[in-house]
Amino acid sequence: MKAGQLRQEETSEGGWAEVLSHCSDDTFNDFFSASISNQYIIIQIDTDSSEHYGVSPLDATNAKKDYATLAMEIRDKLLSRLSSAVRTMFEKKVIFAICGDEMECWLLPLVSPSLKATKICDNNCVFQLNSIISRDGYHIVPENKNSQHSQEAYSFVLRQMKKKSLDYMRAHTAGLDEFLKQLDNVVIEEDEE
Repeated sequence: MKAGQLRQEETSEGGWAEVLSHCSDDTFNDFFSASISNQYIIIQIDTDSSEHYGVSPLDATNAKKDYATLAMEIRDKLLSRLSSAVRTMFEKKVIFAICGDEMECWLLPLVSPSLKATKICDNNCVFQLNSIISRDGYHIVPENKNSQHSQEAYSFVLRQMKKKSLDYMRAHTAGLDEFLKQLDNVVIEEDEE
């Protein structure tokens, strides 16, 4: 296991273990039943811990799976955890934000436009992000991404965003592009109603 790969224990609040838990219990059904305003749910999960929840990042030849294959397997794994009744009623209302490696990979193009798409995956993105933003006095704490220091760092990175940046980010991160395509489809469906 590479350094920093497993940043949260299954017993900690949040993280991939919490995502799996919510897909397996009544929380998911309750979310939609609680309010008419809850029309969609976004499930965000990173691929860097996929083997811990039963999806191998490697194919039969031990080569790393491409993002699209890995993301589809993770999506299917999460959907399989939903009861068949919930899946039948709500599967079309689930939007997946599956990050290649980790969420910070989506943010790297904001602070380093020179990075190519192939460099923005598979390379401990939080470390790369920290090495860039530390010049401005910010640091994401990998062990506690909800800490005050981490939140300030995320705010700094997001302030770099401009409208054109989203298109650039989308072109350089497959996971973000796939997520935004799903949102585009929701907007189109809402407009057609």
